[in-house]
Amino acid sequence: MGRVEGGAPVTCITLPWPPLSGNHQHGQNSGRRFLRREIRVYRAEVWSILAQTPRLEPPVALEIVLHPPDKRRRDADNVLKVLMDAIVASGWLRDDSNRVIQQSCHDWGEPVRGGKVVISAREVGV
Repeated sequence: MGRVEGGAPVTCITLPWPPLSGNHQHGQNSGRRFLRREIRVYRAEVWSILAQTPRLEPPVALEIVLHPPDKRRRDADNVLKVLMDAIVASGWLRDDSNRVIQQSCHDWGEPVRGGKVVISAREVGV
């Protein structure tokens, strides 16, 4: 977790692995777009975890370690899209723009059963 540097305290959060990629968050029925059930359930899980975590004041720095559920090839952008949408939907961060998240990096960790995402976050001095 060495890249998120600075004097502010670091908040560490472990979240579940996103169920679908960013390309498959939405479905369509009779021309209407909807959020898939798996994504709604995932967002509720993320909300329940982050509701117990103190909010950080923007701007923030995030280091994200992705621990996939298996060794299959994955696109980090698609995983991060679902993850960040869930974090924003929970209200823990106002949005995922560069004005709120001033620094971010992600790494791939070892696969773990079920997968998980470990986030180290801290406030960045302006």
